[in-house]
Amino acid sequence: MAVSSGYDGSGVAAAPFRVLGPLEVSGELGAVSVAPGRQEIVLGALVLELNRVVETTRLVDVIWAHDPPKTARAQVQICVSRLRKALSDGGVEATIETRAGGYILRAREDATDVGTFRRLVTEAHALARDGLKMPAVETLRSAIGLWRGRCLAGVPSEVLAGTAAQWDESRLEAVETCMRLLLELGHHEHLVGELMQLVAGHPLRERLRGHLMVALYRSGRQAEALDAYHQGRAMLTEELGLDPGRELRDLAQAILTDDADLVLAEPAEPRSLVATPLSEAVQERSADPDPVVTPRQLPADIGDLVADDTIVSAVCDAVTEGQEKGQLNAAPGVRTAFDRPLGADQTEAH
Repeated sequence: MAVSSGYDGSGVAAAPFRVLGPLEVSGELGAVSVAPGRQEIVLGALVLELNRVVETTRLVDVIWAHDPPKTARAQVQICVSRLRKALSDGGVEATIETRAGGYILRAREDATDVGTFRRLVTEAHALARDGLKMPAVETLRSAIGLWRGRCLAGVPSEVLAGTAAQWDESRLEAVETCMRLLLELGHHEHLVGELMQLVAGHPLRERLRGHLMVALYRSGRQAEALDAYHQGRAMLTEELGLDPGRELRDLAQAILTDDADLVLAEPAEPRSLVATPLSEAVQERSADPDPVVTPRQLPADIGDLVADDTIVSAVCDAVTEGQEKGQLNAAPGVRTAFDRPLGADQTEAH
């Protein structure tokens, strides 16, 4: 096993037991070596059931799915004994305790990456329910970042693979939720590439395909959105003999008819256009060594107008008469009351 750092790709402190990918264990002395095969299987089963009793019969089943040997229980005991020594020698803060009919891996609740993943997803859903979509997205990104591959990748157990597949499904559900929230926040143009990769890797997941269709449509790519639907329909028909679900069919129809419900009500604003919180603005101003001072005084009065007294008197009479009638025909500074342009010598100050 490779030595891991104190943090994983999610930015969250790495747990001692990691199964969201190949099985890894680390302690105070670094990476802990676990023998491949039966020991990996037993430890994987115990990690997935942290602080819960795993019956010996269950451990026999996950090691030998069919026709276990007569010495199966004794071999499980040997595996547990060697695992205890490996954890102790590696300085891992966990113990494997014997219970009636089975074993239990005792450790703090955040000692596994699956536990951390479950907690982060729960927090993200709570944030989304409260309308805090971007914090929910960031939390989901942290949860998804815990994954290094398929759950318990490389651990040779058909039975354990079924449990691991449930965690793989949870990851995809978290990805779908994250994409949905980002679409609601108006980030469709930035999601197209990522969604294309996700759909290519999981072509039969209709929810991911639907997110891709929405992202394409809102990016002004209606034809491509409909093409993504037809590709998915053809694949479902060819591989499973099924038509797309009602939700995906309705979405395709809405895209075809330019349904107004597909238009984002409040598109996301660029960061530069979002109002800066007052506290940040104060910090930015106080940190500026040479701030630009914006004038806030009124402009100075203009100089006295010098013109022919007769013309000035006529203009004043016209303005007064126009105000009394509720209208003013002459455009100031363009035509005089006598309907002729003012000469340069009559408008310029002396």
